[in-house]
Amino acid sequence: MNQKPPQNKLLTIVAAFLLTLAALQAWNIPRASLADTITPHQIIGPTYRGEFGAFDQFYTAYKFKNTGSTPVEITDVQTKILLNGTDYNSQQVTHNLATVQPGMTGEIIRVVQLSLAPIGYQEGQVWNITVVTEITAESSLGPIKHSKTVTQTDSIEWEVHIFE
Repeated sequence: MNQKPPQNKLLTIVAAFLLTLAALQAWNIPRASLADTITPHQIIGPTYRGEFGAFDQFYTAYKFKNTGSTPVEITDVQTKILLNGTDYNSQQVTHNLATVQPGMTGEIIRVVQLSLAPIGYQEGQVWNITVVTEITAESSLGPIKHSKTVTQTDSIEWEVHIFE
């Protein structure tokens, strides 16, 4: 009796299992890099930059850290600033993007201007500043590509101090 056919069948099954496992791992590598990177690990601001002509400007910096194994390209960052829940024609005036390499950090800065905002310089005046940010990023490994969009909302209370 010949024992080769069952042994060949077992080797074929093991090889197919290993190939499937490798394909799943290759699919997961860019997905894991993307998932860990897309949400900023630190947000600096919003910081009021001042009045420039008819516009009030705010500065916000987003720091991203890629703990994964493939580069993550931040393909879009849209930032909107609301004062006490109202949008005063919030417009970004900076549009830089970044690619965050594995094991590295990257930073994207947004300067956002508001038109006709009622910000006054009254000592002790308090504003609720809400920053709504939509971030889109992608990561790939060969032909395997993943993309993701997240929306993040952060609010701070800002009290006007003229003499600080």
